[in-house]
Amino acid sequence: LSSNRIQTLGKFLFANKLDNLIELHLRNNFITKLDPWYFFLRNIQTIDLSFNQINEFTNDLALDIYSQLIFPQLRAARLIDLRNNLITAFDDYVLGLYGICDELTLTYFIQFLYNMRLENNPFSCDCIGSFNLIRMVQSRIRDNALDPNSLIFNARCQSPIEYQGQSVLNFANPANAFVCGTAPAPFRCPWAT
Repeated sequence: LSSNRIQTLGKFLFANKLDNLIELHLRNNFITKLDPWYFFLRNIQTIDLSFNQINEFTNDLALDIYSQLIFPQLRAARLIDLRNNLITAFDDYVLGLYGICDELTLTYFIQFLYNMRLENNPFSCDCIGSFNLIRMVQSRIRDNALDPNSLIFNARCQSPIEYQGQSVLNFANPANAFVCGTAPAPFRCPWAT
């Protein structure tokens, strides 16, 4: 399905269908939003969404990462390729979007991270907006629960100038007030009910 001028994918397009699909190529289309429709693909290993116009993560299905729908697919997945899109932020918003609130959901989220390629997106890094994500990543690196050499760390900040070229997941130390200004409150889950 690459190079077909596809603009949107219905959130239920793959619901209860194509259970044996293992690769989905949607490269070089005009897709602008990424909703977790791909979690309906039970055996998917590769999703190529590179060279689209994706600039927003959404969750119209209101799925959380701990749901029975998502976790089995994370075990099967090998690659979600989002390189060369228009994504400007990968930050605390993503944690809230998928209900990542505790150690268990953080563990599942790490599996999600290992599957993603995000290079060559115009990321604007903001320490306040990324505070909880960076804190989580740094603590998982210290605990040897996250490999700092994984492909997800190849995604780089393009702006502001002081973070340019730094990893979007580890561009600053939130504990260092000089680097990050006034740090927000410790990680909480304001999106949880």
